[in-house]
Amino acid sequence: MKIVIADDHDLVRDAIITLIERDDPNSEVFGASDFDSAREILDQQPDVDVLLLDVIMPGMANMVSVRTIRDNYPKIPVVLMSGQISQGDVERGFEMGARGFIPKTMNGKTLLSVLHLVVSGARYIPDLVLDAPSEPKQVNADSANLSARELDVLNELVKGLSNKVIAKNLGVEETTVKLHLRSLFKKLEVKNRTEAVIAAMEQGIICES
Repeated sequence: MKIVIADDHDLVRDAIITLIERDDPNSEVFGASDFDSAREILDQQPDVDVLLLDVIMPGMANMVSVRTIRDNYPKIPVVLMSGQISQGDVERGFEMGARGFIPKTMNGKTLLSVLHLVVSGARYIPDLVLDAPSEPKQVNADSANLSARELDVLNELVKGLSNKVIAKNLGVEETTVKLHLRSLFKKLEVKNRTEAVIAAMEQGIICES
């Protein structure tokens, strides 16, 4: 299966690509950092099976961009993804022609199953929308025993920010950020930032909006 993943946060995009390639080595995955880059890949790769598109990123004109893809590449199904999902977003996405809407915390095997489902012609609506149609659902970090501040650091981490910028955004010292990262890595049982994002996805920790 040939897949294009468009997300402006490098760590998130790389983590999703890693999950897919790990669980399906035969997949061919292309990464794009914005909407225009995704379109360039689709122009160069007309046999793409599915486009996984972040709802909020440079070049995206909200759900109208989904219609742009559907009009210009009618044979390529679009699956939207977001850190937070509401019924309104899902309904608007489907109105514009999306075939699926998934949370970014979905693990690799489930994500692949959804993509295969969509490629086969079906639609996918996440259970969390069906269960709570009026409110976006956000998973907390209890399962990983993360503190509120550690989760804040994780939220900043997936944006691809440096320790210095994270410290500035959170109003703490850079050494404090390093300590939180060390604790995060230990609790998530990972060795680096990309592995931390992957672990957060696999454990159902919402770490990006």
